[in-house]
Amino acid sequence: MKDFKMNGKILHNLLKNKQVNFVELAKKLNLSPQALNSKFKNKEISINFSHEISSAINKNLYFELFETTNTFSEPGEVYRLKKKYIEERIEEIEKQLQIINKKLKL
Repeated sequence: MKDFKMNGKILHNLLKNKQVNFVELAKKLNLSPQALNSKFKNKEISINFSHEISSAINKNLYFELFETTNTFSEPGEVYRLKKKYIEERIEEIEKQLQIINKKLKL
C-alpha cells in the first residue's frame, strides 16, 4: 500500500467539490484569501494545516477524501489509512505536549 500524501491541488479540489467558500475559510483560519491560495500551491499539506481546515469546515478531510474515491485495492485499506491519519495526529499532539511540558519546567 502506498502512503497517501495530500497536496495543495488535491485539497483545493476536495474543498471546491464540497462547495467550501474560500473567502470564509480564510477568515476562519485567520488568513488572507491570498495566503490561503498560496497554501494550495504546496506539494505537501501539513497534518496541522489539514486539521485546522477540518475544524474550520467541521469535517475530516481525509475521511471525506477516502469516501469520495474508489482507488483502494483491498477492503481494509480505507481503515488502515484512517488509522494512519489518527496515529499521525496523535504523534503531532504528543510532540506539542512535550514542548509545553518543557516550557512549564523552565
